[in-house]
Amino acid sequence: MVETIRFHRGRLPHWTVAERAYFVTICQKGCIPEEVLAEIKARSHDEHSRFVSIDEVLHHCSERFRVLHHPPLSERLMAAVEWLEADRRGWVLHAACIMPTHIHIVMRNSAGRSGELERDLASFKNYTARICNKELRRKGRFWAKESFDHWCRDEDSVRRAVSYTLRNPARAHLVPNPTDWPLSIVGDQYAALAGAL
Repeated sequence: MVETIRFHRGRLPHWTVAERAYFVTICQKGCIPEEVLAEIKARSHDEHSRFVSIDEVLHHCSERFRVLHHPPLSERLMAAVEWLEADRRGWVLHAACIMPTHIHIVMRNSAGRSGELERDLASFKNYTARICNKELRRKGRFWAKESFDHWCRDEDSVRRAVSYTLRNPARAHLVPNPTDWPLSIVGDQYAALAGAL
């Protein structure tokens, strides 16, 4: 039986469910204006359509937010994403992609720490915010306060999340083919899926 560890609401709903993968999107602060987010919430009646609408907004953000994919910042962010896989945290990365304005991560916990998703993401965001602010000579909060997270209910849902993550650069017209984007990671378990994109 799958145990629901935690459910809470800030501005967004969050589920923490044992032994499930999560599809997480972390956005820069301010790249989705409050009024746009409110409009999307009002017109989108399900989680998937809301997420797709938000992702479209992220793909068309102002140039001032389109900074994450530029070196050397992009290399430092890639290393930080891989930091989530450190032994004591137990996260296994199924896929990740650094986009110009946001990061997509599909991950599962293998150490019984699914309930620590929020805490580990907060640590990741704090660490990477310092990196980004230093690199860009900025101050203040770098990431949006809340991340968008979705627990994958079954293996098919995980595969869809991995596929979405890896296809995102091509959907945003950054590259012609998903495999051309250098800022994507795919775990061994889904390497064949990545090769078929």
